[in-house]
Amino acid sequence: MYQKKTNKGGRGIDHTAFFFIVNAHQPPEWFLVLMKFGHLGIVLLISICQHMCRSKHFLLKMDANFYATLGRDYSISKEQCDEVLQYLLTETELYDKYLFNSGFLFSVEFLRGFHKAKYFRDRKHSAQDILDAINKHRPDQPPLMIEDELERLMDSVGDDTNEIEENYPE
Repeated sequence: MYQKKTNKGGRGIDHTAFFFIVNAHQPPEWFLVLMKFGHLGIVLLISICQHMCRSKHFLLKMDANFYATLGRDYSISKEQCDEVLQYLLTETELYDKYLFNSGFLFSVEFLRGFHKAKYFRDRKHSAQDILDAINKHRPDQPPLMIEDELERLMDSVGDDTNEIEENYPE
C-alpha cells in the first residue's frame, strides 16, 4: 500500500544569517576607522557585522546585552563603541543615523552585500521585504533602496552600444 510522505522534520526558515565573509577589499570606512582607532575599531566593526547577522533582519538593537557582549568577548567598553560609532555616523554613511538615534544599528550596504551574493534567494523574506520594514521605522526619511543611486542611474541608461548606427562610405 502506498503511503503519502510528509516532511515533518527538518530545518525551519532562517531569519538570521549564520555567517558573513570579510571582503578582501574593505569599504573605505573601515580604513578610516583603522587609521583613527587602530585594530580596536576593526574588531568592533567585525563584531557589529557578526551581531547584525545574528539579529533578526540585520537590525541590531543597541541595548545593554549588546554592550555587555562587546565587553565580555572583546574588552570593548560602551564608551569606546560609542566613540567609534559617533565617528562613523558623522564622517560616513555606513550606518543609518536615524535608526541609531532610535537605539538601533542598520547598514543598507551590509544588506546589499548579502543581496548581491543571492543570500535571500531561498529565504522567507527578500532584501526588499527587509528594507520595506526598515523604512517603516524611518518616518519622514528618504527610503532606503536595494540599489544605490549610481546603480539605478546605470540601469536607467541601458546599453545603447548595439543601437548605434555606423555610417560607412559605400
